[in-house]
Amino acid sequence: MTSWPGAPLAAAVELLALEGRGASGVFRLGARTVVVRRGRIAAVSGRAGIDASLHDFLVAAGRLGDTGRARLAAAGLGGEALEAAVVGGDAAAAERSDLRMETLRESLRSAWMERLARTFAEEGGELSLAREPSPPTIAEGGYDVSSLALVLDALERCASGATRRPWVSGRRSG
Repeated sequence: MTSWPGAPLAAAVELLALEGRGASGVFRLGARTVVVRRGRIAAVSGRAGIDASLHDFLVAAGRLGDTGRARLAAAGLGGEALEAAVVGGDAAAAERSDLRMETLRESLRSAWMERLARTFAEEGGELSLAREPSPPTIAEGGYDVSSLALVLDALERCASGATRRPWVSGRRSG
């Protein structure tokens, strides 16, 4: 089981406060970038070689079959492109993957939660949240999730020690 800090993680509390204030911005959380729109989380960046892309996450979960993978690849919707398409509500992502948009969004939320949980586990009480000084413009609309629910789910996952089996190239190790 991972070590759990006795005090709440300051970065988690800061993320929750952003929702309360309805804040928007791009924030650095350890080695990740978190995009917040009106207090809701609109993206959590992955780390190459550590985190699964949404595409790999779907494959590992058994939700994306060979046909869907081939159709997504042919449309250029792999990796970050698939995440952007799902956030933007691009119906082509659902059509080509043979999955409902709701399923894609649930899977994206799960991938974001895994990334946050891993960050909390790796960085522990030393983690801080910092606003990016010159963030790109944050588009209105698109998919986002409650910061409260996502952060609490990530903290629960971190506390359970489930982050000890990191995703690498879409497969769990350990």
